[in-house]
Amino acid sequence: MRVCVIGGGNIGSVLAGDMAFRGYQVDLLTGKPESWSHEIEVHDLEQQEVHSGRLHRITDSMEILSQADVIFSTLPSNVFCEKIKEMTPFLKKGTYLGIIPGSGGCEFCCREIIEKGCVLFGFQRVHSIARIREYGKAVNVTSRKKEVQIGAIPKNKTKEICKIVEELLGIPAREVSNYLNVTLTPSNPILHTTRLYTMFRDYEEPMVYDKNIQFYAQWTEESSEMLLACDQELQNICKKFPDLDLQQVVSLKKHYEVQDKKQMTEKISHIPAFQNIWSPMKKKETGYVPDKSSRYFQEDFPYGLCIIKAFAVIAQEETPNIDCVLKWYEKFSGEEYFQQEAFTGTSLKKLNLPQNYGLLTVEQVQEFYGQTEKEIDT
Repeated sequence: MRVCVIGGGNIGSVLAGDMAFRGYQVDLLTGKPESWSHEIEVHDLEQQEVHSGRLHRITDSMEILSQADVIFSTLPSNVFCEKIKEMTPFLKKGTYLGIIPGSGGCEFCCREIIEKGCVLFGFQRVHSIARIREYGKAVNVTSRKKEVQIGAIPKNKTKEICKIVEELLGIPAREVSNYLNVTLTPSNPILHTTRLYTMFRDYEEPMVYDKNIQFYAQWTEESSEMLLACDQELQNICKKFPDLDLQQVVSLKKHYEVQDKKQMTEKISHIPAFQNIWSPMKKKETGYVPDKSSRYFQEDFPYGLCIIKAFAVIAQEETPNIDCVLKWYEKFSGEEYFQQEAFTGTSLKKLNLPQNYGLLTVEQVQEFYGQTEKEIDT
């Protein structure tokens, strides 16, 4: 089985190193091939062990994709949907293309390759927390998950993909009922956005902060309150698609095993793997300011919370708290999402929203995510 990893960031580095260590032929597609060593060290900080794997080929040429049986993309959603247009000519029928994590509306910009006979799959969440130790040579990893949850289009290929992922990564993989369970997973799209809203909602240029803020370790009850409110709105949206089993869109309240904002704050602020994660801020001469170029802003609002809101519109479900967060981000970023309270702003035209790909009704959404291989072929 030939495997290709797209993206040489944190998750791409640990994926490539792990699979190569397990004996698979792994290629890497990266924009910086000259910065990479063929030998990649993976430092497991919790198990206090180091293993290494040797990569087969490292390149910036899309042509390498034509030789892969399984592809893992770790690119940000906005970057992926730009690159998929370049990738499509090289993807052969039967190729498995995985997105980690699989949210961001990537399934919409992959419709051409799905119709071509490729199989799209996505992880609900990343399988570990990784941080580059030395770019192109070594990576640190913590919080390896006991299992991963995977959705696919066509959905009848999910079981087969789970077996492949278990072989490649050595991690149990559990199938979810349909890919919408991946798209609506309330991970970064709600976790990050609600936190950023409560941190920076009073920010105006040229304000500066005395120091950077620990994103999780200094988590507040105000952040938990907004997080739980948006999380509940997402659960309400899921109930509006009766023909799709969305029970695996597990609420953050259930995911973290808490009952209220006080317990949520205590839980999030004390997760060991989160202790040294700082907020997306950059240092200036006079202090710290939000880093608007950060993936936290550039991905989690437009390619996360906006997508959840788009499904709310289709479901005709009111989301006052999600709207509040998005309206703040409009002002913060200069984007336009709302026009006279309607979610029809000009900035939405460039995003991976179901409406931009012809899915306008509950019935159309249910049909799209319920597709099997046979239905796609016909």
